[in-house]
Amino acid sequence: MPGIDLTRSFVPLRLAILTVSDTRTLTTDTSGGILAARVEEAGHRVVVRRVVPDLRGLVEAQLLAWADAGEVDVTLTTGGTGLTERDITPEAVHAVCDKLIPGFGEVFRTLSMRTIGLSTLQSRATAGVCRGMPIFALPGSNGACRDAWDEILVHQLDIRYRPCNLAEIAPRLRRDPSPRPECVVPGDAEQLRARLVDALARNDAAALHACFVDEGATLLAPGAAPLTTAPAREAWLASLPRGEGTSAEALAEVSYEPGQLAARDVAVLRLSPTRAYVMSATLRRQHGRLVYALLHLSERAG
Repeated sequence: MPGIDLTRSFVPLRLAILTVSDTRTLTTDTSGGILAARVEEAGHRVVVRRVVPDLRGLVEAQLLAWADAGEVDVTLTTGGTGLTERDITPEAVHAVCDKLIPGFGEVFRTLSMRTIGLSTLQSRATAGVCRGMPIFALPGSNGACRDAWDEILVHQLDIRYRPCNLAEIAPRLRRDPSPRPECVVPGDAEQLRARLVDALARNDAAALHACFVDEGATLLAPGAAPLTTAPAREAWLASLPRGEGTSAEALAEVSYEPGQLAARDVAVLRLSPTRAYVMSATLRRQHGRLVYALLHLSERAG
């Protein structure tokens, strides 16, 4: 049965509280105050408490700063989890997290049905792990913060709670030796597109192969079956006209978010004065290399 194992010693954690609001201050921030009081009552320590506006970039920057500093074990956010345009906390949390904790939102909404019924559908409470630091994004209402702490967090942040809890794995999250996801950053699409153009211009099969993920990459070209192997792509390359004048021009700006693992590039790929394709590609990093996981070519009219 779940419960507290009194044979174990309590271990206090260092918590940060971030209130996401355009209107509140530390003085008027009642939900943040409720969380701070409950954290201290439980025996943990609030090491920093801050209020930031509903601006995604500021929220992400603050979360990353706390995760990188290594002085915060767990962060609680309150506010910005609804459905309006200004509610950006879940997007910010997901952008900076290496892994999500979907069970938190699921359990929270199940519990909140007891007090607000189906209105809980409007809550996007969520959680994840950012560079070893768990983040729990709570709604901005006082009742929601009380429920989240009293029903979930006070137990999961107590190392004595059985059968398992987040407090006992927190140190392992910080020391996790597994590699962090290889994220794409601005400029990656342009760099890989230039490599692709160069490989096609020189009809260089080895260079073309190096543009793709080692396993599972697919090239879709008009009139050909899916090209999923290096020999198949080499045969397709040999069927193309020589590459003088090969070029590419982006059709849309590539979107990047912090921690983003892949990006989509859409461009016009011109192989000769009479042959051009619309290119839609998914790119990512693999062992430090920029590579395509999917490259889809369709005939360009005109």
